[in-house]
Amino acid sequence: MANPLRGEASFTHGGRTYQLRLSLHAWAVAQDALTKNGQVPSFDEISDRVRQESILHVIAIFYGMLQEKHPEIQTMQQASEILQASEGVGAMAFAKAFGLQRPDPKDVQELKEAEAKADPLKAHPKRSGTGAVPISKRAASA
Repeated sequence: MANPLRGEASFTHGGRTYQLRLSLHAWAVAQDALTKNGQVPSFDEISDRVRQESILHVIAIFYGMLQEKHPEIQTMQQASEILQASEGVGAMAFAKAFGLQRPDPKDVQELKEAEAKADPLKAHPKRSGTGAVPISKRAASA
């Protein structure tokens, strides 16, 4: 079973299940695919461009993520065709494995409302002194 906390996800398309894994090897494959004129993009550059929805970078990482379980997919073109033909299912699995899921707008609204109602001063009763609660007792004098 795919574990999104480990950068894993799977999807089924055309009667076949594809397994994605965001491993170090996937990053290396993407980095190699994106190297131009000896300029090797950094991990941060690739990650930032994926988050900015650069199609080239998304396909490069998607291609790398397929390599561990699907070495028969040998080009970014093949990976791109799978991603496009999967009608969004592959993109959703990619987003899950890459950690790009967006929170439900209702949850965001509820959180904003809860934060607006919160009063940190009421959460903790006033105490004198440093605010720390003593946990030790004085030793009895002899």
